Amino acid sequence: MCRMVVAVSDKRLSKTTIEEIVEAMKRSAQDQTTDHEMNEEKGRGSFRHDDGWGCAWLNSFGHIRGYRSVKPLHEEDPDDLGRVMELAADSPFFMLHVRKASPNIPKGSEYVHPFVRSTRMGIVSFCHNGTIQNVETLGLIEYAEEVMTKSDSERFLYYLMGRLERDRDDDLRALKTALNEIPAGSTANYILALENPFQAYVSTNFSRTPKYLTMQYAIGEDLIVAASEVLPNISRLEADMWKPLENHEILKMWKENGTLRWVKA
Repeated sequence: MCRMVVAVSDKRLSKTTIEEIVEAMKRSAQDQTTDHEMNEEKGRGSFRHDDGWGCAWLNSFGHIRGYRSVKPLHEEDPDDLGRVMELAADSPFFMLHVRKASPNIPKGSEYVHPFVRSTRMGIVSFCHNGTIQNVETLGLIEYAEEVMTKSDSERFLYYLMGRLERDRDDDLRALKTALNEIPAGSTANYILALENPFQAYVSTNFSRTPKYLTMQYAIGEDLIVAASEVLPNISRLEADMWKPLENHEILKMWKENGTLRWVKA
């Protein structure tokens, strides 16, 4: 189980926006912001996400770059975190993930999200909240030899990319069909970003704990943010902009002629 966020803008995100997102995610990682099924018995602070964190952004050449750490986000070295935020501030895209490791999945830097991988559709970054049941049954015809870890999330990434490649003319149909065919009982909330042309997808797929797993999104004038929970301190967004992303829904974001576009399916 994890917490994650993606922000996309039609211009640079700015140092202020990145700092606001990081500070909000520090509190989220420490389970200090919302009441949900996972902390209802022992209260806030009892369901922490301390198994590492990572982020991804676009550099000045439009290439995805990433940073991963085994430390909890709120314990990260301030100098290291500051350098990452400075780089991300000039990007129109930012993804951040704080991890709570699933049972039987190892801990370590190679298991920290986002995964940044090379695919037949270019470089992608990906993060996942949940667990894929019977993950070995996912069809990985195109990428069976590419899996680097024992992570169900990495296999899930390659499963989605294989589906996208087979139906490039209708990406939303491909992704929705892929979700409909994952093993029963899986939790498959994810954020996927493709480098060139840039596009990002956010989706939810769960059958339990809706308070914890329902993702939220907000669409502002020049900024879209989707996250595991409402981030109320983003100054470029009004509080009443936040809405729940419906279960099995996909939010797609991309830039067209310099203008930020989005659609839900």
